[in-house]
Amino acid sequence: MSSANLKAAATGQVAVSPVAKFSAFMDKLKGQMALALPKHMNADRMTRLALTSFSSTPALQECSHKSIAASIMTAAQMGLEPGINGQGYLIPYKGTCTFVPGWKGLVDLVARAGRATVWTGVVMPGDKFEYQLGDAPFCRHIPGDSAGDEPFTHVYAIGRVRDASMAVIEVWTRAKVQKHLKQYNKVGSRHYALDNENNLAMYARKVALLQVLKYMPASI
Repeated sequence: MSSANLKAAATGQVAVSPVAKFSAFMDKLKGQMALALPKHMNADRMTRLALTSFSSTPALQECSHKSIAASIMTAAQMGLEPGINGQGYLIPYKGTCTFVPGWKGLVDLVARAGRATVWTGVVMPGDKFEYQLGDAPFCRHIPGDSAGDEPFTHVYAIGRVRDASMAVIEVWTRAKVQKHLKQYNKVGSRHYALDNENNLAMYARKVALLQVLKYMPASI
C-alpha cells in the first residue's frame, strides 16, 4: 500500500485515484471547453477522450492537470480529437502535456481551409516509385503487392495550392526519417514512433508533410 493510502487509512479517509481526480477536474472545465469547440464537437466527448488517454498512459498521469487541460483546449480549438484516427496526440514530457497534431489532423485542417490540398504516401518494397524535384517536379507511385508489414523505403508529401501550376513535393528516405527521429526525440524509448512499424510510418508521413506545409498559404 502506498504512503498516501496508508495515511488515508489511518485517518479514516478514502484515497481518491488519479483518474478520479482528473475526471473531477475535467468536469469543472466542460463549460469553458464548450465555448471553444466547433459545432460538430461536444465537451462530453472531448472529456471522455482525455480520460481515456489519461487512464491508459501512465506518463500522462505525471503531468499537471492544467497542461493536459490546455492541450485539450488546443485540440478543441483546432477541431481535432486526440487519440482518434491519428488526428492528434497528448504527449507527456517532464510533467507537461502538449497536444501534437498527427498527419491526418494536419491534412484535415488544410482541407477545411479550402485553399489547398495536401496528401502523403508510404512507399513499400516492390512499389514502383519515381520522383523529381527542381523546376519540373513530379511524384509517381504505383503500389505493388506488398503485404504492408515490411519496413517502408520512402515517404512523401505533396501539396497543391489552388490554381498553382506546380505541386510542392517532399520525399524522405527511411534513413532520413530515422535520423530526424533520433535528433528530435526527447522521450527516448517511450516515443510512439518506436512502438511498431505502423507508428514509424505515421511519424514519417507527418515530418514530410510539415515540410510541405511551410509553402502552403499562411492562413492554413
